[in-house]
Amino acid sequence: MPHIPGRRAALAAGGSLALLLGSTPGTAVTPPTGTPAAGSTTVTDCAPEAHPSLAEGLTETIGAAPGFAPATGDVTALTVFVDFPDSEADISTRDRFDEFFPATADHFAASSYGRLAYRAVPLHHWLRMSQPFEDYGIDRGAGWRPDDDQGYNRLLHEIVDALEDDPDFTGFADYDLLNVLAAPDAGPPATEQVLS
Repeated sequence: MPHIPGRRAALAAGGSLALLLGSTPGTAVTPPTGTPAAGSTTVTDCAPEAHPSLAEGLTETIGAAPGFAPATGDVTALTVFVDFPDSEADISTRDRFDEFFPATADHFAASSYGRLAYRAVPLHHWLRMSQPFEDYGIDRGAGWRPDDDQGYNRLLHEIVDALEDDPDFTGFADYDLLNVLAAPDAGPPATEQVLS
């Protein structure tokens, strides 16, 4: 999960329009080589029915790469809500938030065997983006690339700029990552293409 200590890291977060919860879309985590640290728990230790190819080389002690939030411990996520001129939100941010929480936090607690406490802190109002959703060029598998001025990068720049002008926003210092919940009608229906 991307770590957000300040504006630059917020731009480096990349992520999903539905919810930033895991690895940056379009990227793969390459585990380091070598022997797991003493006392580490491998996927096969905590989930013996896991497929062997999924468990190989994966441990809780891979460690978070610089700029990424840890996979264990307490993680706090600033949760913002965005809509677009072509898909204005027709529900409250509280209703949209309730679609994901507490289920998301419960999922992380259960799937981490109690090792991850995920807390979402919502900023309860819609941030209107300047362009229609399609103009951002976000497509399935679109990853965040620092040199790309379109897609997620363009959207995140605009979100960060909007937050800096938001009187309710106090800064990124208290958050480990940024969740972006888009209006339900933004983008194609999930039955056609999932962009999260």
